[in-house]
Amino acid sequence: MKITGLRKNSSNDRISVEVDGTFAVSVSLEALMEEGVNRGAELTKEQLKRLQNRSSVEHASAEAVRLLKYGRRTEADLLDRLQEKGYDRLTSDTVVQKLKQLGLIDDREYCHSFFLSHRDMNGWGPDKIRHALRKKGLPEQLIEEAAGECYDRDTAVEQAVRAGYKKLRSLQRKTDNKQELRIKLNRFLYSRGFDAACCQTAVSEILLNQED
Repeated sequence: MKITGLRKNSSNDRISVEVDGTFAVSVSLEALMEEGVNRGAELTKEQLKRLQNRSSVEHASAEAVRLLKYGRRTEADLLDRLQEKGYDRLTSDTVVQKLKQLGLIDDREYCHSFFLSHRDMNGWGPDKIRHALRKKGLPEQLIEEAAGECYDRDTAVEQAVRAGYKKLRSLQRKTDNKQELRIKLNRFLYSRGFDAACCQTAVSEILLNQED
């Protein structure tokens, strides 16, 4: 096979490579230089295969960077998105590992940031946040590490009390029965991701303060 044409694409910095008069692949100048090929040179099947693989990785990398412009991504999410775009698993994994090395994706930092934002802005309890992160495909070890850093027992009770007070106001419009309020507050806080012990502690504090 002979390289019969090299043409710079007008829309980007890639080079279109023609082999025996037919378009074969579009890659970066860097990739061509690494293969040491130029117009008129012979191109082996192995070289062409490497260039095609390189082209796929370069295209996938550009797509991944575009996706990251819209916000943080987990490794699992980015892998799924790239494969949905038609890139094979090997290419997608190569790109994700490259972005990890560059610090553009970091599952540990993602877990930590997710815990803090959903704790402080959404008032979610630790169990609800854990569940959300598991659905995103985050490793259990990283989830528990972030939970330990962001949500100790005192913080959980404090957040539950805060959320419970807000809910109490709406519940009191419907009933003033203390036992009924206790049951509904416990149920509400449990649905927000606080464990049973935390719910009981928070509800007892809320109702005790209501008596003062």
